[in-house]
Amino acid sequence: MCFNKMKANILTVGLLIGLLLFSVSASSIKSISVNESKTDIFYANENGYQEGWPQKIGGQIDVHPTFADIDGDDYLEVLIGNYDTHNQGLYIFNHDGTICDGWPKTNGYTDSSPSVGDIDSDGDLEIIGALGGGDNCRVYAWHHDGSLVDGWPQKAYWITHSSPTLSDLDNDGFLEIVVCDWNGTIYAWHHDGSLVYGWPVYTEWKEISSSPAIGDIDNDGNLEIIVETSSWDTNPMLYAFNHDGANVDGWPIPINGGGSSPALGDLDGDGYLEIVSSSNNELHTHTALVYVFNHNGSLVEGWPKDIGYSHSSPALGDIDGDGEIEIVIEGYNVMYAWNGDGSSVKGWPIYDCGHTYASSPALVDINSDGKIEVIAVASHDQSKIYAWGHNGILINDWPKILDGYVWKSSPCLGDIDRDGDIEIAVGCWDGKIYIWDLPVSYSPSGMEWPMFHHNLWHTGLYDAPVINNPPNKPDKPNGQISGKIGILYNYSTSTIEPDGDQLYYLFDWGDGNKSEWLGPYDSGEVCETNHTWGKKGIYKIRVKSMDDNGLVSEWSDSLVVSMPKFKSSSPFFTKIFELFPNLLNMLKYLLDLNF
Repeated sequence: MCFNKMKANILTVGLLIGLLLFSVSASSIKSISVNESKTDIFYANENGYQEGWPQKIGGQIDVHPTFADIDGDDYLEVLIGNYDTHNQGLYIFNHDGTICDGWPKTNGYTDSSPSVGDIDSDGDLEIIGALGGGDNCRVYAWHHDGSLVDGWPQKAYWITHSSPTLSDLDNDGFLEIVVCDWNGTIYAWHHDGSLVYGWPVYTEWKEISSSPAIGDIDNDGNLEIIVETSSWDTNPMLYAFNHDGANVDGWPIPINGGGSSPALGDLDGDGYLEIVSSSNNELHTHTALVYVFNHNGSLVEGWPKDIGYSHSSPALGDIDGDGEIEIVIEGYNVMYAWNGDGSSVKGWPIYDCGHTYASSPALVDINSDGKIEVIAVASHDQSKIYAWGHNGILINDWPKILDGYVWKSSPCLGDIDRDGDIEIAVGCWDGKIYIWDLPVSYSPSGMEWPMFHHNLWHTGLYDAPVINNPPNKPDKPNGQISGKIGILYNYSTSTIEPDGDQLYYLFDWGDGNKSEWLGPYDSGEVCETNHTWGKKGIYKIRVKSMDDNGLVSEWSDSLVVSMPKFKSSSPFFTKIFELFPNLLNMLKYLLDLNF
């Protein structure tokens, strides 16, 4: 018996040495490991889609998708709506493509994008959206579980394209909801559904499909609301209202047309916000002009610009890293990028790229070069998502091909599954919402204009992204390296957050299971949790951290743990497996161990 055991040990050591010599060049065998984490794989399928996507809800999707963590689980949910006679409504999906509890809402179709914010200051996010047409149109406020907020819904008449905008108009610490309808009425409600003093405002039956932009354009300490009337109007105007509904001095201003949503940003560095508006004339010229106005209503020198037939809304951001804001918009078969003085950014415009009716660009760093790229949907014979560098050069591996046609839906980008890389979503007329998983690191500092009208409140107000650093690589998990199945074992780790943000930790237990995001913890504070294994085998435990801005660290080094069936509790073998993790995978495969 003793001789046989010694013989088995000698054979095992010989096998390990042979495999050790081979393991350095055998990284491809990683794919056979049943315990490999899916987060190591950038693409879930050959099309590069995020796992669980695309999802089909039917009808035509003109709504701009929105990413938001509505339920506080540290993953981003996907908000989208559609226009359909059967499955019309507002949908909210989990990051993996499953529908969220309490959703969808099928009270009517929607042609505007929902906004997300804590309107009642209770610490939870609410979802604001419009459903239905004509006299059946209502503006709703829901809790994340789909239940209605007290005081909602409120009646409006036929909200077309106009997305609700959220801001604290009266400085009371609560968000107000501003939205426009097709009868030329602009509403402003408190969080409880009561009307704000001075509202609604009527614009002489001028149809409005514009989403309001909100910001303090005159530096008086109060917010102003900027709205343009429809492209079908015989006398289109650009309005600026004070928080109480009165016209701002010097406004409204006659413009060429309407139909897009204005944006606000300090283009010339004078401390005041400029107003950027694109106005398409459907009745006469069938062309759009892009204007830039000062806060007092005067036209900025060098503007307007003719971009052809387009209902695209402008996106603002510093795409070339010069510290100044550029204006990016989609024209008719042309993509434009201008400096604030109206001169073209070097390398722009881009010709013969196709066009959509009203999709708007996003501005995000999608190749980790520290520069901002322009991401936009355009169509010739089929719709594609393009990505151009700040110099107008097409980025490698773009465009992304869509099966359906995009009419209005704009790209939305973010890290929905908190794996540290970027996902991008857009809706199509084939009734599907597509999401791709991009092999590029997510960083808040690279999110100049990541979605339609810039942010979750859809204010259209540019503010520079906060420069932030990801957490340091966490310490290798500390705890038992051998044990028995069915027993709880404790493991701990910690790391440093360079910006002092709070931290969350996620453990990968090597058996196909992961912990939830645990926290929050202070920088340097030890995180401790436990796990039990239900099957004998050898497992690699690793951990990553995420700060409260959504930045994710790299994975820690792995701790090899044995739940003996293959007896590897020897410190020698454990060290060998830690130094050569491929060796463990090959040994499992060659011996056909049942882990």
